[in-house]
Amino acid sequence: MASCGEKLLHLRRRAGLTQKGVAEKLHLERSCYTYYERGRSNPSYRSLLQLARLYGVSVEYLIDEDIPVLGDASPQTAERR
Repeated sequence: MASCGEKLLHLRRRAGLTQKGVAEKLHLERSCYTYYERGRSNPSYRSLLQLARLYGVSVEYLIDEDIPVLGDASPQTAERR
C-alpha cells in the first residue's frame, strides 16, 4: 500500500522535477508541496486535479492507497491490475 505522498514523491522523481518546480507549477509554496509528499498535509481537490494532470495519472491513483506505486512489478501487484 502506498500513500498519496509516497506516490507524489515517486512521480516527481520519475518526471525529473524538483519540489520547487512542482510547487511553482501549482502556484504553491515549496513547503506546502513538501508537506504533501511527507504526508503532513493532504492536497486540496484542486491540487489533486493539477497533480494528476501534471503526472498523467488519475486522481483515483493518487488517493487510493490500495493502488500500488506505478512501476511496482511485484507479482501481487500484477494480480490486482
